[in-house]
Amino acid sequence: MPHPLSGFVASLLPIRDAEGREVAFAGDSPDESSDDALVVSLRVCSHHEDGYIENIMEQQFTLVGPRHANHPALPEFLRASFAALPQIVREDGLMLPCWLFFPELLAAESPDLSRLTDAAWRRDARAAAELGGRRETCAEIVGPERADGLAALFRPRWLLLSERVDEFDDLDDHADLTDLDFEVSPSRLGGHPDLPPDFAWPRLGGDALTFLAQVDLADLPRLAGSDADLLPDRGVLSLFYNHDGDAEHGHGAVFWFPDRGALVPTRPPDEPIPGRPPGARVTVFPLYGLTAEACDPTLPGWEQPHYALLFDSFAASGTYPDSDADEFEPLRNFLRFEATTWPSGQPHHQLLGHPDVVQSDCLAAAAEAERAELGLPDPPHLSRAYAEQAAQWRLLLQIDSERDIALGDSGQIQVVIREPDLRARRFERARIVFQCW
Repeated sequence: MPHPLSGFVASLLPIRDAEGREVAFAGDSPDESSDDALVVSLRVCSHHEDGYIENIMEQQFTLVGPRHANHPALPEFLRASFAALPQIVREDGLMLPCWLFFPELLAAESPDLSRLTDAAWRRDARAAAELGGRRETCAEIVGPERADGLAALFRPRWLLLSERVDEFDDLDDHADLTDLDFEVSPSRLGGHPDLPPDFAWPRLGGDALTFLAQVDLADLPRLAGSDADLLPDRGVLSLFYNHDGDAEHGHGAVFWFPDRGALVPTRPPDEPIPGRPPGARVTVFPLYGLTAEACDPTLPGWEQPHYALLFDSFAASGTYPDSDADEFEPLRNFLRFEATTWPSGQPHHQLLGHPDVVQSDCLAAAAEAERAELGLPDPPHLSRAYAEQAAQWRLLLQIDSERDIALGDSGQIQVVIREPDLRARRFERARIVFQCW
């Protein structure tokens, strides 16, 4: 027997936006509702600015399950949910229809239906639902006693997609950087940085650094979950690089400039570089625009310290945990299919998330560099203390080589920082790790 409100749902469709365009209408699947579950078949579409339908998502799904199938406020919830669809699709983008509804509101006797039009609440609600499903998956992989620990290792990231700006190659050395005849993305790789007018060009060991990248934090799409507020929501994050760095001077420096409007395009100092051929100057890399794309959470690589701590496994086999143990086979199989993926042909630029493992784990490298700087002894390799010190660090920014920006031998710059320092905006405590293949 269909759910008593199946006909009511049908009467709400189609849903049109303010311009009269259909945003949601009934799908073709037969009604599979029952007394204790409201199942709907729905098509939801997005429209191009010119008015035509750009994309359609169709799905049959359980809109309200047995727990809330007889909630007294269910009719009001359905009416408000369908009425909010045009705004939700416009603000959040097109997605599977099941992610456009929030039956968890019915957990309250008097649901606050105004939350349906609160974009921040919707994002957090989806993140909480994903986390719940993730815990169930983790329990199947590593057992219920370690499920929360594994679920906590999932981290979202911003993928930084790069596109070359060829017009920069023809820029005259004396051109006015504030009045260019081509667009320069506020988030960029190479080119000239935007800096405060009175800011001294960064140096390490007396040598001027090379500008590598900057990210306009105000332009970032929102991440879901607890990492959403890790970075400031304004200002510019800038990375400077030193290919000839060492343990004493490091491989660069990172800065956060809170006021984007106070920055101006700045050329590097015109001075010779010690130890380089006569006439050598600070490198200015080709210019690439960077576009940020929020990505789903992923797990760290096997070579990083987190799994050793999760399993309390510190084998003497040269890697942790012992990859041959049967105990780890389900997790290794899961990682084989659920590891971080990258768009074809795109370098591995990212903000937050987990770092690539190039030569070795950059988290362990940062911990080792700090111990050397402080004169502290190294713990036994791959021991618990070794893993605990490495796991204190997390990725802030990763910049890969481009086809005409060679960081060593196709290497990467990985900026890592402790989370308390990141939340306190103490970017001067970040460490820059350089690795190449």
